[in-house]
Amino acid sequence: MKNIRAVKSVLHKTGTRLVIDACRFAENTHFIKHREPGYEITYQAPFLRHFTCYFEKLAKA
Repeated sequence: MKNIRAVKSVLHKTGTRLVIDACRFAENTHFIKHREPGYEITYQAPFLRHFTCYFEKLAKA
């Protein structure tokens, strides 16, 4: 989540949108929940809402 916040901050300054590929969505949330302190006991639905608030678009390949 720390990396996503940092990228979002940079992109916000340039007006660039942040898009995530749907096939990487579950994988990224899994890694965040298991590797970042503070997210390991987060319930799935609130966590996903928090995760998706950084993206303007969800793309499906």
